[in-house]
Amino acid sequence: MNLNKMQSLNKTRMMKKINLLCIRHLYTIVISVWVIIAAGYCIRVPIDHIADNFWSHVENTKIIVTQHRLPFPNEGQEAVQMPLYYLLNSLIVPRDIMNNVIVHINFVKALSILYGAISLIVIGLFLKEVTNKPGPKLLSLLFIATTPNFIIIFTMYNNDSLEILLSILLSYLSYKLYNKWSWFCAIALFITTVIALYVKLTALFSISIVLLLCLIEIFCVKKHILETQRIIITFFISILFLLPWLVFNNHKNSGQLILLCPPYSREQPNTNITVNQIKQLIGITCKISALQPNKPNYINEWDDPWPHTAWYHIHPSTKRYDYWAYTFISSIIGDATYTNPSVLYIWIIYWIHLIAYLGGLVKAHVSRITQLSGFSILLTYLFQILSVIFFLDLPHRSMTYRYIAWNFAPWAILYTNLLCTKLEFSFILKICLLIGILI
Repeated sequence: MNLNKMQSLNKTRMMKKINLLCIRHLYTIVISVWVIIAAGYCIRVPIDHIADNFWSHVENTKIIVTQHRLPFPNEGQEAVQMPLYYLLNSLIVPRDIMNNVIVHINFVKALSILYGAISLIVIGLFLKEVTNKPGPKLLSLLFIATTPNFIIIFTMYNNDSLEILLSILLSYLSYKLYNKWSWFCAIALFITTVIALYVKLTALFSISIVLLLCLIEIFCVKKHILETQRIIITFFISILFLLPWLVFNNHKNSGQLILLCPPYSREQPNTNITVNQIKQLIGITCKISALQPNKPNYINEWDDPWPHTAWYHIHPSTKRYDYWAYTFISSIIGDATYTNPSVLYIWIIYWIHLIAYLGGLVKAHVSRITQLSGFSILLTYLFQILSVIFFLDLPHRSMTYRYIAWNFAPWAILYTNLLCTKLEFSFILKICLLIGILI
């Protein structure tokens, strides 16, 4: 009996030491793991690995450095992008962009890794609103940090990395203001929103989600009405600061206020909505083949785990006709087809993430922050589905997860929330997250 008591006491002491270690060094552990994984990934892969219009992004920076001006909308595939990301990159070893562009690119990628680290810290601040227990927070943060798509996004030479960080940050600041108004946070929200908009216009996605949540709070929940009204006003003032760019750059140089693609590009959004397009949208989101006349009969999207969405050929396993299949895959491994690791490894990752997603929703109703997280995820998917109708022939332009990747934050909140319960599914989720982290 004495031996059993001693063993139990030693076990308790060990658990207390582990908890204390996690509390004191939570961010040190998470950021250290993140930097090692992200740096290792950058070292192992080519500089333009799984990058969307990689050299066009570099060319934008090159024009700023060499010609001391911003790109015109018709100067490249990414010349229509907002300028701030490239202005910032132009300050990173600018001399090397002409003499040794690889050095410049590697420094910018290191900056993307830093954006990923800050994103994890902001998500960690979100998790403080859920629990003070270090274990669930550590598991959730490490699971996000080791998700392949998170690694891909935050190691690219692409404005998505900075935009996603800022979208997560503005969501956090909005939540802080929702709970307690402060002028410091309001000014921080205003500055963050303006910067996010000048980094990439897809920030309007995340801003719209927060605005919708505020409207739901005002008209349905009818709580924190004054705070939410002030948040809405802050966002609208921030959006007004877009007008100088839209008028004096976009409209002046192209005759259009909003530019999603270069004027010469064939990848233009289709703004003439027809009944057939609405039917196709329903077919894609509800997986109804009869509503998709262009879908070949031989398509069976789950014959292999890859997205296969290229517009110039149709693969038998393409996911372009199934919104949920494609967005699920791109949320985990991005938009590419891999030769390494094995297909079995990819299937295992899919099952782990599917269980995690379903598990996160089990207790999404228990507190206000989990309810807001659940609504945020739902509204984000609805917004993306509505945007698909403009790019029905270009699914990689509308259904890819990196345009809504700020959802990493609400998913982390839902994971952490379930891990803090004593449900059996909590143990299953814990095992899945551990496996997902280790493999």
